[in-house]
This record gives sequence, C-alpha cells and structure tokens, in this order.
Amino acid sequence: MEQGYRGLSPDCDALNEEKSDVSSPSDMVRLLEIVHNGDFLSEGSRDGMLHILKRQKLRSIIPYYLPPDVIAAHKTGGVYSVRCDVGIVWGPSGPYAVAIMAKRITDSTDLDPKLARISRIVFDEMAG
Repeated sequence: MEQGYRGLSPDCDALNEEKSDVSSPSDMVRLLEIVHNGDFLSEGSRDGMLHILKRQKLRSIIPYYLPPDVIAAHKTGGVYSVRCDVGIVWGPSGPYAVAIMAKRITDSTDLDPKLARISRIVFDEMAG
C-alpha cells in the first residue's frame, strides 16, 4: 500500500472530503471568536490557548507580510492538496479572526507567499 501524508494512504477516508469531517473558513473564524471571547472557556483555558497559538513557529502565511509589531495567534495546516492558516490578528483597529484556506492545489509553487498576500489585504482592509 502506498504511504502518504503521515503514513496515511492517499485514498483513505480521513483524507476524503466527502467521508471525513471538514471545516470551512466561517467555521474556523467562529471557533477563533469563541476562543478570543472566552465563550465556554475558563480564563485560564482561553489564555493558554492564545499563548500556544501566539508561539506558532511556522509564520509563512498570516503573519508573513504583516508589520513586525503585529501579534498573530494562528495555526497552519495542510495535507496533500490543501493548505490553510487560521488565526487572530491584533491590528491597529483591534483584533480580528481570519481563516485562509486553499484546496484542490495542483501547483504549490510559491503558494504560501500568495496566501500571505491575502492576509495582508485583509489586514489593510481591517485597519481601515
């Protein structure tokens, strides 16, 4: 059997969008809003989650083209033909949640910088 991402077969149910749980950008933005607002979370849990997200080492999408003093608490992800970064950005007008997702990727050449430009466009729009 061919081994793919993390030892999974490329045709396994976990990687099949019709057979597995998937989330949308709006799902992820809502989840980030819940975390940011502390809905359903203790203050310690909320702070712990944000602390972990702020320490993300892969900074090639959401924070990449943002000013260096801007804080981003985010999580990257991807398998095969999917790439994403979701997070909370503390911009000049206040915090906002953003989810940048790409799927059915056939050419990943310079993909992260392209997605990072979307992040910058959102940042500029949210900054007013």
